[in-house]
Amino acid sequence: MPRRTFHKAWATRFDRDWRFAFRLFNIGVPAFIVMLAFAGAIKFHEDPEAWIPMVAILGLSAVAWYTKQRKYFRFLLKTDVFGYHHQAQDPDIYR
Repeated sequence: MPRRTFHKAWATRFDRDWRFAFRLFNIGVPAFIVMLAFAGAIKFHEDPEAWIPMVAILGLSAVAWYTKQRKYFRFLLKTDVFGYHHQAQDPDIYR
């Protein structure tokens, strides 16, 4: 039987990077939605019939995304894919 399991390899090598990437993703999605709203407002600034519905749809999308993100963000950062909690619980991980 191998000394290093996938759990241990994930916890020591990949978990920290995955958490960092997930946090960046959660910053990037709202930034992208805001950028689209500004781009649409600039592109269609002379036609309120076009940019107002577009900004409203993007606003609703941001609210919907935020409610789902708020529900799952802390859960996904609290445990890894396998439900293995923080690294400090198993001191043998680093061996």
